[in-house]
Amino acid sequence: MSLESILTKVDEATWKQYEKVTDWAYKNYGWSKYDLAKSSIWGEGISICGVYTYLGISGFNYNPTKWLTVLTGVCCSLTGILYANTFSKGVNSQEQIENETLTRTEAVYEPRFDAWRPLALGFTTSLGSLAIIASCFMNQENVESLELQKTIVRLMGIGLSTCGFCHVSAGYFLSQIPKPPKAKKSAWQALYEPVTKYFRKVVPQLEPKPEGANSSA
Repeated sequence: MSLESILTKVDEATWKQYEKVTDWAYKNYGWSKYDLAKSSIWGEGISICGVYTYLGISGFNYNPTKWLTVLTGVCCSLTGILYANTFSKGVNSQEQIENETLTRTEAVYEPRFDAWRPLALGFTTSLGSLAIIASCFMNQENVESLELQKTIVRLMGIGLSTCGFCHVSAGYFLSQIPKPPKAKKSAWQALYEPVTKYFRKVVPQLEPKPEGANSSA
């Protein structure tokens, strides 16, 4: 069996795990694969904002006189919001096209598996670990500045890992089999209901007394 075939099998197995998440979200909250994909895209966009913000702080830490570095990092962080907004609109367009196609033709959707997707998922999720390892070899005379720089590098690595994971996850969700729309629950309801269910007091059920229990002897 070739490496491509093995990776394709891994991709199919990973896709099935995302299928379980999609089915669970659809059954319990009415969220479609498009809702989950857009959530992943916004997670990616927020991660991009974080990475560029940390990059600006890092530049300021090395040379406090270069405020342009900080300003550039903050401005670049806004690209995360722009990215998420643009790709969310693309997901909305795909949702409309697929719903119209299913309604008009009742076509059977068949997912496509990609050998590169598991590699992308594994590489991006390992960036956080690589950043932590790399930070251990950093050296600088100012100890306080060094510790701050190490923390920034680690946070950037975690941000890049989150960014890559959300990006690949969005692709997995979008490749799921479409389902008909149903009533949705808000994110607030999704968080509120499990908490209230956990803290809800259970009323004890009183067992009926046996006959003659209260009768006098």
